[in-house]
Amino acid sequence: MKLGKKRNPGSRSDRSDRPLRYGPMARTSDWLCAGRDGRAGLPEVVQPAIPPSPEAGGENAAPWTTPRTVFLGQLGRGRAEAEWLLYQKDVAESQVRLTRVRANRGTAARDLAAAEQRLADLAEPTEEELRTRTSGEERTDGSVLVARRRRDHTDRRVRLEQEVARIRGTLTECDIEIAELRERIRVRFERARTGADLIGAYVQRRCAAYLTRLVRKHPEGKQVGALVRSGWHDRPRWSTWDSPPELADPAGGA
Repeated sequence: MKLGKKRNPGSRSDRSDRPLRYGPMARTSDWLCAGRDGRAGLPEVVQPAIPPSPEAGGENAAPWTTPRTVFLGQLGRGRAEAEWLLYQKDVAESQVRLTRVRANRGTAARDLAAAEQRLADLAEPTEEELRTRTSGEERTDGSVLVARRRRDHTDRRVRLEQEVARIRGTLTECDIEIAELRERIRVRFERARTGADLIGAYVQRRCAAYLTRLVRKHPEGKQVGALVRSGWHDRPRWSTWDSPPELADPAGGA
């Protein structure tokens, strides 16, 4: 029996929806840093945070940090940005297709408006138009002439109605495909944002472990604990969005 290709259990796509393990090596590293910082002076340990730029995200910066909390925050930021790059890679084809289908839908919508206008402008022929003779119809019976004109008018109306129905069908197909592509992108974004949440929880856990030991070891531990918090202050802005920007249609359509 032919077996399918197995996924690597250690791949990033498999890890992105699982909590990051706070192993003994990471814990020991945080504790050692806390012990080292516990022997340093307060000005060397606690420093004013650098306000984040609007482009960098991380809007809720802490007023005070330590070199270790800055390192852990940047460590999490790097992992989160790697998650974002993987998300962009996974949805790139869907984004291109979504842009193309939206453009096709816009064209179809304009074609439909024009076809509906032509159908609305198609008035019933007047009595004079019904009896107007063209070349070769000089001897044609009047009743035959009227029937021919009515038939020609009906044929034009049918063709326009078929054109309107065809374009409406194209619009429906575009709407269905747009909905499918939007859902595919949305689900992948939710997974990336969940990955960022797990990274945030990992960063905060390490910061909390480090700060707990630092407060115990530092002579001015109470002041350190009052100034420094264990939140993830370098969280990327994209991880706080409700949905990715590519799902917003610039034209205000589907």
